[in-house]
Amino acid sequence: MNKKQLARYNADKRAQDFCTKNNDDLITVDEYAAEKSSFDEKVKAVKMADEKQASDTTVITDDKALKKQKMVDTVYKYELRGNIKAHQLGLTNLELLLDKPKSYIDAGEANTAWTRAKDLKEIMKGKINVLTNLKAADITEMEGVIDDYEAIMNENKEAVSEKKATATDVITPLLDEADVPKGQIEKIVASYFPSLLEDWMVQTKVGKAAAIKHLNLVVKYFDSETNVLLAKVKTIAMIGDKKLIKYSTKKGYSRYKGMEHGNADVVSELAGYEVDKKTNVGISDEVVKMEIKLKKL
Repeated sequence: MNKKQLARYNADKRAQDFCTKNNDDLITVDEYAAEKSSFDEKVKAVKMADEKQASDTTVITDDKALKKQKMVDTVYKYELRGNIKAHQLGLTNLELLLDKPKSYIDAGEANTAWTRAKDLKEIMKGKINVLTNLKAADITEMEGVIDDYEAIMNENKEAVSEKKATATDVITPLLDEADVPKGQIEKIVASYFPSLLEDWMVQTKVGKAAAIKHLNLVVKYFDSETNVLLAKVKTIAMIGDKKLIKYSTKKGYSRYKGMEHGNADVVSELAGYEVDKKTNVGISDEVVKMEIKLKKL
């Protein structure tokens, strides 16, 4: 996905988060379930198209890496043979020219690796009458693997560009399709739950949500009978796609940073206790506050 597409996709994901958070209200509207199901399918299709693009590009890159490795291995093999013969003949300059480590050929940049392999091959080709342990067939073999790598370098550039263009053609229409059921959900929110509309507009705005971003979550744990703060409560917090596990401090709280959408699903565990009540206290100074009371079993 390009930046514009990613911004739209992230806005759709925030819309899904909004629906999850407000599901108890939204599901009471008869028309909502069908629109939500359609919206989820469209968003999933966008993700699958993007993953396919990444997978196709990886296949191209892997093939290129194999060709490069074969070129490096082949040229280095014959360079070593040429170096041995040059040393035995006392041809110091030639010996030094053919004394490059494998890492020299296997350079990071594609064009650099190709150029260095080609240069070494040309040195050996020019001195084949002296380097009698090399044959014309060896030179031909090196030329073949170098040519193969050169070809895939060019094909790789064209193929990646083509894949990106194809993905753009596929992803943008899918995002447009997702806008249809999302628009219907917006109408449901506006008609049945006007008090939620502002939050919906913030969350579904393309780009980062302006009103609630980079929030911190602070969860406090109490014994429901004594109201004493509880330490060592295991907390599993799902924030977006991230699963975070923490334990409450001696002061009875856990803190999580970087909630982009202000949404989190929290599960609490403490031996001998069960969750009695969970309360969202509210948001102040970009901190989402939650209190969880646990009672003894």
